[in-house]
Amino acid sequence: MLRKYAVIAATILLFSAVQAEDELLSSKVDWKSKVSDLEGIDFTTNTKPIMVLITKSWCGACKRLKAEFLSGNGEADEIYEYSQKFHMMSFVDDQEPKGEQWTEDGAYVPRLFFLSPQGDVMHSIINSQGNPKYKYFYMHLTQVKASMRKALRMFNLKVDL
Repeated sequence: MLRKYAVIAATILLFSAVQAEDELLSSKVDWKSKVSDLEGIDFTTNTKPIMVLITKSWCGACKRLKAEFLSGNGEADEIYEYSQKFHMMSFVDDQEPKGEQWTEDGAYVPRLFFLSPQGDVMHSIINSQGNPKYKYFYMHLTQVKASMRKALRMFNLKVDL
């Protein structure tokens, strides 16, 4: 019986380690993964917009999108360059922020939101290449990049790489 519990505990620890690694997405992008990181931004002096990616560890679409971030292809490299102009947040599972502003059109995943430097969710920045019923659902980095460019333009930040 004790051995059974040891195996269960080891499995939980292994899953937790894999999940923690998963939250970071990419070693190149400086992802923050706690709501306290978002709450810790001084919105009175902040000049960078904020990108928030919400995923679930069990979600196939989330895993595919994360794989694109990790691919090291040209799109991923451009995302990295743009990320230097953002606070990059990635929330997985229970780390998801709470509130209606995060579920305006549903609690599907993955969801991607952009916030102003003052911390306001910019509901006008949506995946214009996606399904209008799921405005914040992104499947490919080309879609993410287009919205990042739009956010940078909104705040008069240089878009060209």
